[in-house]
Amino acid sequence: MMNMTKYMTALAAVALLFGSCTKGLGWEEEQNEQPNPEPPTEGKLELTADKYEIVADGVEFAQLTVKKGDVVLSAGDVKIYNDKNEVLTLPELKFSTTTVGKHLFWASDGKSYTETIEINAVEPQEVPGGGDDPQPNPDPTPDPDADNLNFKRRVLMTQFTGTQCGFCPFMINMLNEMFTNPYVSENAILVAAHRYNSNDPAYLEGTTLNYAMSVSSYPTLNFDMHTNSSQYNSVAFNENILNQELSRVKVRGGISANSQYDSATRTVTVTAQVKAAEEHDFRIGAWLIQDKIVGTQGNNGAPGEWRNYVHNNSIIYCDSKRSSTDYTGHDLGTIAKGATAEYTFKIELREEKENDQRWNADNCRLVLFITTPEVIGTTRKYYVNNAIALPLNGQQSFEYTKE
Repeated sequence: MMNMTKYMTALAAVALLFGSCTKGLGWEEEQNEQPNPEPPTEGKLELTADKYEIVADGVEFAQLTVKKGDVVLSAGDVKIYNDKNEVLTLPELKFSTTTVGKHLFWASDGKSYTETIEINAVEPQEVPGGGDDPQPNPDPTPDPDADNLNFKRRVLMTQFTGTQCGFCPFMINMLNEMFTNPYVSENAILVAAHRYNSNDPAYLEGTTLNYAMSVSSYPTLNFDMHTNSSQYNSVAFNENILNQELSRVKVRGGISANSQYDSATRTVTVTAQVKAAEEHDFRIGAWLIQDKIVGTQGNNGAPGEWRNYVHNNSIIYCDSKRSSTDYTGHDLGTIAKGATAEYTFKIELREEKENDQRWNADNCRLVLFITTPEVIGTTRKYYVNNAIALPLNGQQSFEYTKE
């Protein structure tokens, strides 16, 4: 969180550290160095947007919402600030711009303030259409009785690892064996978050994905941002968790996508569509994955040759961040049964550098996922409900099942 001087206080800045840990998805916050205002009287003040990327054409806008607890505040009750602490004039809290780049905002009601959010404004240009739908509804109007809403579901499995993690090779071997089973490879997508040591050639920098998934030890295997497993030897144990995740919640939506990579700008543009199997709230995220990153792997006795080991499935960029410990994706809002919503991602690959194997477009691909809210006890949180994989240049249609 960046330093900000608030207008409502002349007190010295106080660093706040918010932290809590809950089952499934962790919600620890990074250190907040904003000055401490008067304590809120009606709950935590929160600033959100209905979209976090817009076209910088002065027409498309992001709708900002400020809530205190469960109460939505009106435009007259709050002030919106940019990263220079300037008050912005945003009628009806709608933000549009013709300036390309990242725009930062925070809000205050005079008593408390929100965390900073970021909205990315991209250049107007033609974007690819979404993936084909092999079973489209016959009419643009959503058909609640349509029989083409039985989507294939895949679990997103995230392996937390690192090249200096001595017990990680045991889990690597276990996962290699696990994914030789066609049932597993058909029903799960595996990605690897290298977060153990920063000198790892596949290190995932600039994120706190491990905190977001409540990972405190390595190796750990996470299923759908919901369940963690530290069992690194048993294929049967982790296949059982996979089965539990597949049956834990029914598939609520399908994903189609079309991706195009521009080698001149090193930018991949992905247009994704989400079709709802039932009316629900949805979020969507995209992660950039890279294979063939070579690095010697520490090993505490697992069989295999670990010198110059090839690391695949490595996450190198996450476009799903909502806060420092929430990577559940960008809001699509409520989608009616049988209807679709569209979201466009633009991911710029960094220039390749000497002695840095990351950002090699030839070895990169994409994983897209949707999350939906689930209520566990009295807590409502978002977990992964479906996922797909596709190349930088490619298309993935909606996948249906007969059941």
